[in-house]
Amino acid sequence: MVRVLSLTLLWLMQAGMVLILVNADWLDREARSERITIADHLGIGRYTELEARARVTYDKWFVATRVRDESYTRLLPDPSRPTDGMEDLAPWFFKWLKERLDVFWLLVFQAFCRVQLLREWATWILVVAIAAICDGFVQRRIKAANHGLASADKYAVARNAVTLVMFAPFLYLSMPISVTPLAVPVWGASLAIALMLLTAHAQHRV
Repeated sequence: MVRVLSLTLLWLMQAGMVLILVNADWLDREARSERITIADHLGIGRYTELEARARVTYDKWFVATRVRDESYTRLLPDPSRPTDGMEDLAPWFFKWLKERLDVFWLLVFQAFCRVQLLREWATWILVVAIAAICDGFVQRRIKAANHGLASADKYAVARNAVTLVMFAPFLYLSMPISVTPLAVPVWGASLAIALMLLTAHAQHRV
């Protein structure tokens, strides 16, 4: 539980730093670069379908409901209305705040695109993970049959590794830099290995 809370805090700190420090134009360039790389790997047709699915969900949740527009309306002064003086006192703040909102919505859409990429690999990752668990289970049964001992150290390492790997997608979704699409299958392979070790070195009585 403490480990999960620590990882959650780490993710919140990462997301907070991105929202506060990252430049919107730079983030947009990084996002475009990542999408071009994904299109090169998947093919332009497949990527267009992936981005279209992300756009449909994004528009349904945030554009059609006017959540995105309302975030700007409520937090930024309306130039068409008489000012109450606050805008003149701190114009730099509202410029900074607008850029923070731009960064937030750019990051949200990028996360939706990355979710679709994870979805592309989900079936294969699930199959490999199940195969790895079965392999670990067979290894454990062989050890039990031969009166071998499970390694408590390897089990502890594998358990920690599974926790870290399972949490990695959250960091991936809020990562402000261009990430290669190969990161997803590498993540899946890492998860499979960690699950195999976890199952293989569990206590025989489990």
